[in-house]
Order: sequence, then structure tokens, then C-alpha cells
Amino acid sequence: MGPLAMIDHVGADEVLATVEDLMTGSYGYETHLVPSPLLVEHVLLDRLFHQD
Repeated sequence: MGPLAMIDHVGADEVLATVEDLMTGSYGYETHLVPSPLLVEHVLLDRLFHQD
């Protein structure tokens, strides 16, 4: 299973929530952990990355 299929398996919304939690974690705002615009787009449109 590749990384994009893994995102679909876990759920893009869950991945995005985790990235946002890491980005705003206990060490302050981590600019290198800003979520990918493509990930955000897939969450907003409820779209899968991997199409069979």
C-alpha cells in the first residue's frame, strides 16, 4: 500500500487533524508542518486519492 492509499485507508480528515495538531503543538507553530494544500482540498471535497 502506497502513501496515498494509506491516507484513504486512515481517512484524509484524520491525517489532516493529526498534521494540524503537530503543527500547533506544544513547541509553538511549526511552519514546516503546514498541511499540503492537496490534502486540505481532498478533505474539503471528500475525495479519495487512490481510485480503483
